[in-house]
Amino acid sequence: MDALNRGVNPISQGLGSAVNGYGNIAKGVLTLDPKKAGAGVAGVINGQLDIGRGANNLTPAGFAGNTLLNGATDKAVRLAQTPVRTVVDKTLPDPKKKP
Repeated sequence: MDALNRGVNPISQGLGSAVNGYGNIAKGVLTLDPKKAGAGVAGVINGQLDIGRGANNLTPAGFAGNTLLNGATDKAVRLAQTPVRTVVDKTLPDPKKKP
C-alpha cells in the first residue's frame, strides 16, 4: 500500500501545482504582470515533474522497485528532478521577491 501511495500522492500534488500554475499564468497575463506569469510557468513545470514521478511509480517496474527497495526508485527520480527545478527557479522570476 505504501508503494501505491508513492505513486498517487505526487500525481495529486502535481495536479494541484499545475492547476495553480495555470491560474497564475492567467492572472499574470490579465494583469500584465510577467513575474506572476513566470511563476505560473514554474508551477506548471514543477507540477508536471511531480505527475511524471508519480506515474513512474505506478508502472510495474517502478511499483516493484519501490516495494522491493523501500522507495529507492522514487528517491532516485526525485534526485534527478532537483537540477531541473533549480534551472526553472533560476530562469523564471519569483513574484514574491522584491527587486
